[in-house]
Amino acid sequence: MNSARAARHNGFTLYVVLIVVTIGALTAGSVVYSAQAQRAAADAAARRVQSRAIAWSGVQAAMEAFRVQRDELIRGIEPDLPEDWSLFAEPSGRRAVARLVAGIDGRLLESESGKLDINTATEAMLALAPGLDAEIAKRIVATRGSRKFLSVHDLSAVEGLRGAINGTTGSEDEPASSDAFVPPEALSPSRPLTELLTVFSFEPNVQAGMGRNAESNTGVRRISLSGKWSERLGRAITDRFDEGASNLVKSLMEQGTKFEKESDIVKVLRRFNVEAKDWGEVLDAFCGDAGPYRLGRMDVLNAPGEMLACIPGIDASAAEQIVLRRSKLAPEQRLSLVWLVTENILTPDQFEQAADHLGTRSMQWRIVIEAGFVDGDSDEGEENPPLVDRVVVEAVLDVSSERPRVAYLREITMVEAARQLGPLRRVATVKEEEPEAVSAASPPGRAVSSSPATGRGSGSRPAARSQSPETGAEPSDANADGSAAAVEEKDPRLGRWTPGPQ
Repeated sequence: MNSARAARHNGFTLYVVLIVVTIGALTAGSVVYSAQAQRAAADAAARRVQSRAIAWSGVQAAMEAFRVQRDELIRGIEPDLPEDWSLFAEPSGRRAVARLVAGIDGRLLESESGKLDINTATEAMLALAPGLDAEIAKRIVATRGSRKFLSVHDLSAVEGLRGAINGTTGSEDEPASSDAFVPPEALSPSRPLTELLTVFSFEPNVQAGMGRNAESNTGVRRISLSGKWSERLGRAITDRFDEGASNLVKSLMEQGTKFEKESDIVKVLRRFNVEAKDWGEVLDAFCGDAGPYRLGRMDVLNAPGEMLACIPGIDASAAEQIVLRRSKLAPEQRLSLVWLVTENILTPDQFEQAADHLGTRSMQWRIVIEAGFVDGDSDEGEENPPLVDRVVVEAVLDVSSERPRVAYLREITMVEAARQLGPLRRVATVKEEEPEAVSAASPPGRAVSSSPATGRGSGSRPAARSQSPETGAEPSDANADGSAAAVEEKDPRLGRWTPGPQ
């Protein structure tokens, strides 16, 4: 009897021991698995941070390429960037790569000045934009009356545009902040407004260099005719042209002629029967705005036809002709808008209406850069091999001042995946994200540049036309009121990073 009890007791004890051992093994296994998972997560996070740093290096490399070509951009020449940058190689042969990503149309660079600026366009111009109408245009103008739009994505707060930002139109029954899933069949696709509209259109108010003394005047601030006549203004006109031109302008201004915008200059040229072929030099040298930048000018050399048709004086037929002929222009013609008249696309009356809204240069460009690693065993002959630990960023680079800057930057690695899984309301208001590498490299409110602030482009410039160290603006040759040129001017440009305090 006692032996039977002992046997049962020993069996029970063995059973308990087995349970304890099993629990201990499971606990140890869980600890090991958790440690391995945490290590894997830490490694993945570290690789992602490294890929973000590579992407930021690609943005800086692109910014430097734009800086070097700034003089060419002022003369209406499109930038030429390498398609990729190989940053370093590890002993294993794995290479760190950043490369440009082509858009739907196959282009690697997208001109922001070829779009309609929602902060400066008139209500009538906005109403003509694809995807908008008169009622929505009215709402946009009302909204920007209290604050400027800092991004096209801000339009998601405007009733009627919650889905159109990314090329979809959803039901208006849901509130703007709704997270509800919207089935793809409930949406009608259209061209995204981000491809048509912008808030980054800032043309430097400088001469492209036309006519007499062209080379020495390239990049020099235009002579502002707004305000009253002054001896300083007279000297500036005499230096650029001659004393006869100075006396003529003085006479006109003393008779009450106002030059508040470019169309006012065109009116005077037409009044004196100056031939259109001679307008270019005058419009290049003079302006009606004393500011360092012209805001909201649409680049006639890069804008799509549907956006050119939003400009006063340009209808759909004229816009089509502009798109067809601009690629055949001679270099000298690209410096000015007057070819629109000399090529018989616009009448002088139509040109006068359009002159205040057009430009001939793009100084802000949107790029998409993907970054990561290419395995060492990848086929060297393969074009654009897949990237490991891939990160994608979108940036708008601005070289309207000699000190380049990042006007806009966000990571978009998962945006396309989110769209493919199913459109969400929140996709239209993706928060701009600052890559971790950016936080350390360039604190907000400071210039973001891969070169010194005093670095220059491929052309030489006299030291007298150096920038203001605070604003990045080039000082004016003469103020409208005849006072001494301001050493510092307020920088009106929008953007996440600015060259200095505003």
